[in-house]
Amino acid sequence: MFVCLGSACVDSLIIFGKNSNGCDSTDSNAVSLDASGCCLLSPDTGVNAAGVLIAFEKVSTRLDAEGRGSAASVLKGADLIQIGLFSASNADEALQTITTAIQRHNGPVESLGLLIVDRSKAWVLENAGCWWVAELIQDGIRQLAGALSIDSSFHRSAEGLLEYAAQRGFWRGVTDGGPFDFAKVFSIPDVAAVRARQQTAQIGKALREAGGAQISLQLAASVLRANSHAGTKEAHISITGSLCDERIQPTHFTTATSSPRYSIFKPLFIGTPLDSDSTEVLTQLISRVSESNRQAAAMAGSNGELAEQLEASLRTIEAWAWTLAEQRAITPPSKFKKGWQYHPQYGSQNSVYDPSTDYRAGDSWLQPVLGPPALVEIDQVHRHRAAQKNPVSPTANASHGFMLETGFSVFAEAAEHEVSLYKDFLK
Repeated sequence: MFVCLGSACVDSLIIFGKNSNGCDSTDSNAVSLDASGCCLLSPDTGVNAAGVLIAFEKVSTRLDAEGRGSAASVLKGADLIQIGLFSASNADEALQTITTAIQRHNGPVESLGLLIVDRSKAWVLENAGCWWVAELIQDGIRQLAGALSIDSSFHRSAEGLLEYAAQRGFWRGVTDGGPFDFAKVFSIPDVAAVRARQQTAQIGKALREAGGAQISLQLAASVLRANSHAGTKEAHISITGSLCDERIQPTHFTTATSSPRYSIFKPLFIGTPLDSDSTEVLTQLISRVSESNRQAAAMAGSNGELAEQLEASLRTIEAWAWTLAEQRAITPPSKFKKGWQYHPQYGSQNSVYDPSTDYRAGDSWLQPVLGPPALVEIDQVHRHRAAQKNPVSPTANASHGFMLETGFSVFAEAAEHEVSLYKDFLK
């Protein structure tokens, strides 16, 4: 996984990217929101409504064996994501909350490499059990690859870290051992980590060579696709903000599929938490996308010409979805309510995209298309609920703008078009 920010990106954007392996979880391809408004893009990547993003990679350290067999519960990466995102309004607060939890936990702590990103900076946090260091990133490209990477260039650390390392004989002090190098002191040989570093090095090389000082959303997507592998469960990109344009709102893109090459990065925004009915509809939609992607990828993998056709069609849908995301990212949602909410007067023929609200000069980029069944179904659920609450005026409380508020409107529509494309391809 990587983060690019400042001079490394177009418009001084802050761009996060990750090919997720789901942290060995069986619950992959499951985008979910909890009651606090936090969203898990996958078991190892989460974001909240304030635009804070936390993601992790497992690492191997010389302290891992000491926690095995303990009766105490292990503090894991998924726990730290929830702890960090719950009330944090920025990366500094999330870092403080997570490191406090690590040090206060009365039991083993999973060794991890974490990226904590907000609208102005990123922190790299690495730990070996309860001992941790953090490095502040404000410009350039930074990667994590399943192994400890922070040397002596950390800005914060656990209290008593150097004394502990010296006491255990891991470090002989500045005089005999040189500057304290966290990765060198706590790392162990790990074949899997070596492979991960090689893979991440390829991503970094591609970003630097292809993007130079102009890394963009398009380049990040291309690099993640080119470096996906059999273990990839889904791929994510997040633009958490811009260092030079405060109007740009946090925008997240996820494939929710295991084959990024034959999928699209579907945009979503974190807003009002989904209720149980809407969550069920979207969960079913994500399941359909994931299964259709798996079948289409298997067919495309055996036919180069078909693969190119499928990729070209998917990129067209993706470009359309990103155009909608661009509108939402730099425009206050309240000003787009007319164009972005579901329009019941047009029935299923209406799209979330309404060219009449397109702020750009010139002709509309695309004409309206068929409305996504998932949004139609969610709209019907809310109409039914409103009718139960107010029988006299059934539509008085209907939440036609509900998907706009939650930020899943474009995600749902893009996913529906993706499923339709897979269906035609598999005929």
